[in-house]
Amino acid sequence: MAKATRPAARISDAYGKKKGGFASMTPADLKRAASKGGRASQASGLGHKWTMEEARVAGRKSGITKRQRPIKSQEANGQP
Repeated sequence: MAKATRPAARISDAYGKKKGGFASMTPADLKRAASKGGRASQASGLGHKWTMEEARVAGRKSGITKRQRPIKSQEANGQP
């Protein structure tokens, strides 16, 4: 009878090394773990609750940052 292995133990990268921790988790498992962490932080009182003003300021900063980025042209990348 073959010994059953965990699915995570069979996952490996291109170099044959086994992945561990979050790298071996499926997207569904990652989402489940993140959800548990979010609920736990809110329940403990350490989670952050955004106010309308904080969200407005953060959105404004994001828009300013995107507008200030230099535009990469094709000529700068070596393409005619």
